[in-house]
Amino acid sequence: MAQLIQLTEPRPQVDARGFALFDKGFRVFFALASLHAALFVPAWVLMVTGFLPMTASGMSWHGHEMLFGFAVAVIAGFLLTAASNWTGRETARGVFLGSLAGVWLLGRAAPFVLPGGLAAAVDLAFLPLVMLALGRAIVPTRNRRNYGFLGLLALLELLSALHHAGGLGWLPGWERKAQLLAVDVIAIIICVMTARVLPMFTRNATGFDVKRRPLAERAALVGLGAVLALGVADAPAWAVSSVAGLTALALVVRSWGWGFRASLGTPLLWVLHLGNAFLALSLALRAVPSLASSQIALHAFTLGCLAMLCLGMMARVSLGHTGRALAPSGAVEVSFWLLLVSVGARVVAPWLLPAFYRGQLLVAGVAWSLAFGVFLVASLPMWLRARVDGKPG
Repeated sequence: MAQLIQLTEPRPQVDARGFALFDKGFRVFFALASLHAALFVPAWVLMVTGFLPMTASGMSWHGHEMLFGFAVAVIAGFLLTAASNWTGRETARGVFLGSLAGVWLLGRAAPFVLPGGLAAAVDLAFLPLVMLALGRAIVPTRNRRNYGFLGLLALLELLSALHHAGGLGWLPGWERKAQLLAVDVIAIIICVMTARVLPMFTRNATGFDVKRRPLAERAALVGLGAVLALGVADAPAWAVSSVAGLTALALVVRSWGWGFRASLGTPLLWVLHLGNAFLALSLALRAVPSLASSQIALHAFTLGCLAMLCLGMMARVSLGHTGRALAPSGAVEVSFWLLLVSVGARVVAPWLLPAFYRGQLLVAGVAWSLAFGVFLVASLPMWLRARVDGKPG
């Protein structure tokens, strides 16, 4: 399991070089994801609160960019980097990696400058190229343990296509449904990755005697798969609620011995443990819809789980894969707390004080933008420059 995020590279040492943005996938895609996050969410908040005109596809664009823009960029950066360690083979670097980044950027700009069908085609070009880059490392080495990631990325590509088809009027109703199903696919990716790395990170950093519960880990993964399948089938609400509740319980049980309390003094750990806890909370809220609105449950996942884990993993991977000590700067720690403020304003506050929604949305948007903006400024020098230990990557 420790091979998912190794802090050593499978190549011999070389002289440190200057510009390194396109040496490894995490560098350019973490930079782009952070910049995108810092800009698109406040733009959306200004639309919702009336400070900017709301476009006809504003709601759809917001959801699509969170899942298929921001989240996919982080996932791509992580997997392109990790797959090199799993296999000892390069996934993407140099011109190829720069081209991947360019395609992702074109996908973000396309809705504003191209007709709908052409914009969709540009956006849909990205994930197949990522799968190609991963496949050329994973498949020849028969790294079967990680074939599943290729399948999950293919599912995200299909759902992105269905989302676009819904938006273009070809498949009415699928614009929203595809986004909700993409949430479930990303939850599966998160479930797999947290089980692989979070116990290891905690044990290595704190010495905590981590206890794994393989049965609960498998049950959580099966449960998330069942939630996805029920969503595809438009199953009755009671069925989705029942399975979501059992899955939330399995997620809690699997994480019980992972050292949450031991992580509280270590920022690089508590941010990941907190994001993992929000995964279970989001399923619990879906299980008992009378507790909170579906929007609160959704944002418990997208902000509390997805964004928190993305920020924490970007911070840790960036430090480890640039040869630095696993100790974030004060600015990065501030970004963690700012994101926590955003989660509180978007998830907790509407639950307790629903009458102040507009103000809560503004606070959440500002805190979110600052969190990723601060993280971008603090981390950009690491992404631009070669590793401090002289190793490649």
